[in-house]
Amino acid sequence: MLIVKLWHYFRGYVIIKIEGFMLEKFLNLVASEEIFLWDIIRDSSTCIYIKVGKRDFIKLKSIIKKVPCRIAIIDKKGLPFILWKMKKRIFLVMGASITLIIIITLTSFVWEIEVTGNKKIPTNIIIKQLNDLGLKKGKLKYKLSENELENKLIINNKDISYVHISIKGIKAYVEIVEKVNPPPILNKNIPTNVFADRDGIIHSMLVYGGEAMVKKGDLVKEGDLLISGEILGNENPEKEKGIEGENSIDGTRIHAWGDVYAQTWYEYEIEVKFKDFMANLDEVINEKGIIIGKKEILFKKSKNSLDGYDKIESATALIDIMGIRIPIYFKNVKYIKQRELKNLSDNRIKEIALEEVKTIIEEERKRKVEIRNSTIEIVSKDADKSIVKVTIEALENIAVIKEFTD
Repeated sequence: MLIVKLWHYFRGYVIIKIEGFMLEKFLNLVASEEIFLWDIIRDSSTCIYIKVGKRDFIKLKSIIKKVPCRIAIIDKKGLPFILWKMKKRIFLVMGASITLIIIITLTSFVWEIEVTGNKKIPTNIIIKQLNDLGLKKGKLKYKLSENELENKLIINNKDISYVHISIKGIKAYVEIVEKVNPPPILNKNIPTNVFADRDGIIHSMLVYGGEAMVKKGDLVKEGDLLISGEILGNENPEKEKGIEGENSIDGTRIHAWGDVYAQTWYEYEIEVKFKDFMANLDEVINEKGIIIGKKEILFKKSKNSLDGYDKIESATALIDIMGIRIPIYFKNVKYIKQRELKNLSDNRIKEIALEEVKTIIEEERKRKVEIRNSTIEIVSKDADKSIVKVTIEALENIAVIKEFTD
């Protein structure tokens, strides 16, 4: 039955309405002419609906003249009628066909590369490495092997432990897992002492090996011995019994180590420049355009100088079908006028100064510092900057391990 319906569809057929008082005679004449009819529906004693092939419909015109009946075309179905309608709209069909060809062609190439998971390795470096390996914008995606690219990228980059590349639509997704360097191995066979690398007042101690030489509340200076790795006389009972301690090297010197937290103080003078903090005004200039592949066309471009403006770019895919984006984008560029913000409150100036000082300390110390208390004073303030004096009381680990020198 399905084959018959498909046959009629490809040959084309007509749904017609026959009205008259001699419908039986009409049907007999049609049968004598061997004209095939189907789906005959009697609507009333004087009206029937039938389906007839496109070619046989022409023969019905001569038969209808022999009986007192009227014929009316209700609908035309099938491929021949569709093609006939398309022929009348040739330019529309050609445009749709060309558009379809362009879409199919453009979606066969990679137009975007998205890298995720990288923290230490800059994205531009990974993209450059991928470009050198063959994965670049405008590359025919069917010529790319994801597995081969993954292996080569790992081989070429020692900081990457895992890569997964998947190409969906016009976009290549690159997932990176970076190598995590293990902490340095502490060689406990080397005899050491622990010294203070900064002045402070001892707050707390965690001694993992060796003998504490200071206690909570002691004032220490940079270079003072905090934990000794040298055990003398009766202070090493394990040695007297002939038993080596866990960290014992030669019975008198061991690997001393631990964390020693102390209260420390810092004092800085910071210059806070107002011009470094900008505020947006209501003046906005917009530029619009379209991006096709790598080519960019601006429809509306500003003729004014754009110095002193913030530039914000955005691109929206014009065609996005089920997550498959065609590389044709609407581009919007927004320029926002800026001015120098010269009315920072004193509290805001102090906050900025404190943040800067904390950053400076942690960069110098190369470790985290907990600020316990602070005193901030604005020493001077003029039209474009303020001088701020910052005094900080901090809590930090001041222990540094050093080997014996003799």
